[in-house]
Amino acid sequence: MTIDIYQNEIALKSVLVECMDLTDDILFKIVKAEQDPNVAFGLTQQKLRQHLATKWDDLAKKAVADVNRFVKARPWPLSKADQKKLVNMLNKKMAGFGPATKAKVQDAITKMYATQKKFMAAKYAISPSFKLVDTQTIKQLQKFNHFWIGNHYSNNLSRRIKDVAEKITLRSGLSREEAGKALVRNLNLELKKGTLGEARYVSDLVPKGWRASNTAYFNGVATNAARMSQTFSMVNSMESVGVTEYRVVAIIDQVTSHHCIEMNGRTFKVEHAIKTRDGVLSGSPEEIKSLMNWDYNEMSEIVDSTKSLEKQNEMLAEAGFALPPYHLSCRTTIEDA
Repeated sequence: MTIDIYQNEIALKSVLVECMDLTDDILFKIVKAEQDPNVAFGLTQQKLRQHLATKWDDLAKKAVADVNRFVKARPWPLSKADQKKLVNMLNKKMAGFGPATKAKVQDAITKMYATQKKFMAAKYAISPSFKLVDTQTIKQLQKFNHFWIGNHYSNNLSRRIKDVAEKITLRSGLSREEAGKALVRNLNLELKKGTLGEARYVSDLVPKGWRASNTAYFNGVATNAARMSQTFSMVNSMESVGVTEYRVVAIIDQVTSHHCIEMNGRTFKVEHAIKTRDGVLSGSPEEIKSLMNWDYNEMSEIVDSTKSLEKQNEMLAEAGFALPPYHLSCRTTIEDA
């Protein structure tokens, strides 16, 4: 009995030590977040990624359960009308992802924009109060980022889901039970885990037909939401104090993209960034794609030319490469030059 009590005390002390270590780690991150905007962004990004993944998994679980119940309740084999109902039911369920995540996306955008504005205000010794352009920028960034997050299913998965449902329900020789199990297994693969294919490098602004995991997609869009919030907040602050030039700053390591290696260190006029910002403020999500270009081939044609560096930078700005992000999960930022 004494031995058991002693062992329990040791276990309890071990748990307490782990809790204290965790508390210290949290406090350290909070302090760092007050000193470094990138730490603050990292914390907000992590919360946003977790929220998106959790909401997606919840909806996917309910959608798969609905399919299973539908298959069990309808005459077998399913008629074409029932197959259509099944697909529509899945579409309707997963369409709830946008509304379910909207508030969190908006809050994260606002928080990250305000965080960068606070640091810029301290740097330039100006008021951190919001102007009309700040409010307009936040509103448009919220709309833009939520559009692509909320449409992940319709853009990237709906066609594959329809194909899976039709292929299995039309397959001859499968009993109701076998088809139900096959549907659940394949829908789980598509909705909850993504496909088994390896993640590919994405050059388009929105990876339509995305073939990597849903987790990777949400990591990417959360990172880009942070990058756009940070970048546009910096542009507005630099404009307000009369900064005329800024420099692109990439993190150079083993996973740095070709885009960011090419853009690292290049200097642009703030007027180029303002032009991009103004276009973003008035543009639709599709129009914004042309203002923030991710086409590496087009970028390469410019940087590989024999023109002077200054002329290259002017051409890059005109082609839509004035500001990061330059690809999904982009870590590149800007600084005044």
